[in-house]
Amino acid sequence: MASDGAPGNGPPEGGDDGSHRLRITAERGARVTAALHGRLYVEGDSPDHHLRLRTPPSGAPAQADPALLARLAAWRDSPPAEPSVLLLYGGSRSERSSLTTEFASSSARGGWTVADAHLGPGPRTTTGGRLLVIVEEAGPWSLDGLQLLATDPALRTPERARLLLTTDRPPSLPALRHRLRKAGLPEPCALRLPGLPLPGTTGPQPSGESTP
Repeated sequence: MASDGAPGNGPPEGGDDGSHRLRITAERGARVTAALHGRLYVEGDSPDHHLRLRTPPSGAPAQADPALLARLAAWRDSPPAEPSVLLLYGGSRSERSSLTTEFASSSARGGWTVADAHLGPGPRTTTGGRLLVIVEEAGPWSLDGLQLLATDPALRTPERARLLLTTDRPPSLPALRHRLRKAGLPEPCALRLPGLPLPGTTGPQPSGESTP
């Protein structure tokens, strides 16, 4: 496998203006990730992640704060149509799980396709409708991995796509913002559950507010 600058096949090729040309060669079946000017270029057949359709929960519905559910719904249903990322952090793991479960269920009832993203190779869900992708406990994911997930073609084909990340403590939000901006995506929103001090600037809230 090689990346020699052909359109859609890796970083752009250099010319006679002094720019550099990058050529990457790897064995069959290998996977190569290259970063150039803040953009990631991926070659290979083994993605770092896969999407699995979420199975509706059985039994009684999760107990979640209606106000928080409303803020998540406002983010989900607001413009733009391209993939939008929200980071849900703080609180306990059970609180995050209950909120995520109820939000996923209400989204599915509203006609959204809901999928969980997992590390490792596997199938990727595609849909022509509205797609909500959830990463529960995103701590093990690297910034590269999150950027690759946010720019996955599976999130580009639906009429609307949303990516919800949950974690106990957020990654570097300025770095995540920078990665998404370079990829041409909106800046991520952040929603903090009670019980965790603010780690500095967290970006716009789903309700349109900003936290200091």
